[in-house]
Amino acid sequence: MHRFKSSLIASIGALKMMMTLTAFTLLLTAFGGQARGDSIFVDAGTNSGGDGTAAAPYRTITEAIAQAREIRQRKPHSKINVHVAAGVYNEAFPIYLNISKLSLRGSTQLIEDEAGLPQDCGPGAPALPAPCIEAGTETLITPLNPLQSGQSLFIVGPTRDRSDLRLTDVSIEGFVFDGRAVDVRTSGLAVFVDRVDEFLIAHNVSRGTLISTFTRLSSGKILGQFVYGSNDAFIVGAGSDIHPATVVLKHNRVTRNNQGSLALGVAPVKVLATDPNLSPLQKIYDPALHPDQVPDKLKIKLIENDFSRNATFGFRFQSYVSGNLFYDTTDNQPMTANITAVIRDNSFTSNGEYGLTVEGAFATRSNPRAFTATFTGRFHDNDLSGNGRAGIFAGFMLNGVVTRNPGLINTNKYVRDSRFRITADEATLSTGLDYDNPLVDPFNHVTPLDNQLQVNEDLFTGRQLSCPPGFPCAP
Repeated sequence: MHRFKSSLIASIGALKMMMTLTAFTLLLTAFGGQARGDSIFVDAGTNSGGDGTAAAPYRTITEAIAQAREIRQRKPHSKINVHVAAGVYNEAFPIYLNISKLSLRGSTQLIEDEAGLPQDCGPGAPALPAPCIEAGTETLITPLNPLQSGQSLFIVGPTRDRSDLRLTDVSIEGFVFDGRAVDVRTSGLAVFVDRVDEFLIAHNVSRGTLISTFTRLSSGKILGQFVYGSNDAFIVGAGSDIHPATVVLKHNRVTRNNQGSLALGVAPVKVLATDPNLSPLQKIYDPALHPDQVPDKLKIKLIENDFSRNATFGFRFQSYVSGNLFYDTTDNQPMTANITAVIRDNSFTSNGEYGLTVEGAFATRSNPRAFTATFTGRFHDNDLSGNGRAGIFAGFMLNGVVTRNPGLINTNKYVRDSRFRITADEATLSTGLDYDNPLVDPFNHVTPLDNQLQVNEDLFTGRQLSCPPGFPCAP
């Protein structure tokens, strides 16, 4: 009898322990994470004074990140997981995510369609789309006042108060970002990623911002995003040999924005240059002595995305960025920009003008340097049907100078001695190719440009444009 009683007590104790562990596992699952590494919990609906445990979460993400920094001081190599419960988070933005091996995970659960993309549950045109979200899971990040130009919600990168010059393994998943912009053209950024290896931005929703995700000098993945009602979804900037930029975009839905997304052959090193907290970034380079430092190289893959129904284009590959936000060279040495791209199994349909563009873009005449560029792209099994002008535009300046605003020739110049090489299947080219490759500069009708546009085995010179009714072309 004594042995039976002891066995029964032991069994009850084991059962209680199992129930406790199960409850803890379910709680972690509800917060979107698993019990690995160090975990910190946040819940905007809880009482203040929490300690970041599952039983007493913090009320703000800011408190959780402060604790994450303390943990990092004690544990340089541990993974830190911040689990954020569903709710609305109005905090003092930006929030700086400035430590490596950090996972910030909200509770938002997006419903995917059969293709693995976040599903649109909106009523259709002319109303804005609406991402399908599991009821009760939305984790909303939004400012109290509309996001303004130069502001960001999250900044991922090294800061002045820490010794890290580059971060690695930082992820942001499961959030809804709303910049509340009155005019998205003058709004700010949802997420800015700066000098980070192995970043992951995944399964988030973004609306009402100038740009949803902006990266520079960084490598990683942007997966399963739903971006609408913004100016641009993603801007992916280049890196260098010492700060490489290799980025994969997969299973994203980018729709009903002013523009789709951009890839840059240079790093926009002057963006947020006045931020007092970001670690300083070199802006002037000497290509002759230190070519490995020049931020002029991007490798990018677009796989199984939907960049459709945006006001102008679906995706633009552009060598240079507007506003002279790229780097400078010593002694006016030439500027260089290089993009290598793989584009397969995507939809670039029903955009206002083009599905895809490949452009020199924004080499300003006020800058005395010579501007050159290379683009090497492989296009396969993409749908570019239903765009306003044609499927693809390729040119060594801006498509706008020949389609909408010829006056741009007075402020922007063509890149020179540049090579754009496109390998494309028949399906990709079946929706039309517009191009702009003049032999001499249209600005002075004298200067040779010496650019080469090659599509498969064919070379294209001169100018060919689609100018259907409602889409006039420059004379």
